[in-house]
Amino acid sequence: MSYLMLTFTLIIAVLLIIRKKMKGVSCSVDRDMTGEVVVITGSNTGIGLETAKHLAKRNATIIMGCRDMQKAKQAVAQIMQETQNKAKIELFQLDLSDLDSIRTFVKSVKSKFDQITILINNAGLFGLIEKRVTKQNFEMIFGTNYIGTFYLTEQLLSLFKKENQNRILNVVSYIQKFDSPDYSFFDSNKKYEHIKAYFQSKYYLTLYSLYLNEQYQDSLNLKSVSIHPGVIDTEITRNLCSSIKIINIFLNSFLRYIYTFFIKTPIEGAQTTLHTALINFNQLAGGKYYKECKVEELKQITIKYAKETYNFTNDFLSKLKY
Repeated sequence: MSYLMLTFTLIIAVLLIIRKKMKGVSCSVDRDMTGEVVVITGSNTGIGLETAKHLAKRNATIIMGCRDMQKAKQAVAQIMQETQNKAKIELFQLDLSDLDSIRTFVKSVKSKFDQITILINNAGLFGLIEKRVTKQNFEMIFGTNYIGTFYLTEQLLSLFKKENQNRILNVVSYIQKFDSPDYSFFDSNKKYEHIKAYFQSKYYLTLYSLYLNEQYQDSLNLKSVSIHPGVIDTEITRNLCSSIKIINIFLNSFLRYIYTFFIKTPIEGAQTTLHTALINFNQLAGGKYYKECKVEELKQITIKYAKETYNFTNDFLSKLKY
């Protein structure tokens, strides 16, 4: 009996250690954000909503860009309730898969604000089993996660003023060790592989973070970073899991309770985003990749590829008259 008890205790201890590691660290920095104007995409659910809540509680003005306005209005009501109606929020519709929607969103923001200080590119898409294309005929995942985010950011750059301490925070993912950018993803006729499309889109976005930091750290007093939030129980993760039959069966069984025991909640997944938004500006490592509230070096993210992908993307959109 004592042997069984010891074995059981060791198993529980190991599981708790694994759980603690999977759940990640908590943001330990804080500051008052009065006067800050923060744009957050995909802020009606998941880590975007948690980020909006916590920055609103610190007196930032939040501009929410969301595709589903019904869910977004519910999110606004939730934030207002949690802040005793003190939150300063503006809500505009934004569909990152449609460049015309992005134009309309930017026009709406500029009609009410003459400056912003933080842009959090949080919205993302994954787990589409069947191939879909955007209005401008990009593969949907790559077109939303990278091209849409790129175009939005470029259109908002004029709202960053040099006298402020400006930040662009790009929520990415685990970055695979790609040898170089694969420009075939700009071709909607490419064979559809949704997992590769997702990771390439996040790889491109990480390169774009480095480019933005290099290009604007002096002229706009702007720092740009990439953020890996970890594996989180959000809509995007559930879409991924449902697209893989074995995992979907796993999650629809009683074993889902084990899955949720280890995976991060949205607030746990938002910690690194909050860290990079709240840390003293002079301590923020511009151009870097943040994971668990600290910098992780990525040798495959080089300024050479960052400039190359920026020029390719910019030229590609210019040919489409965007």
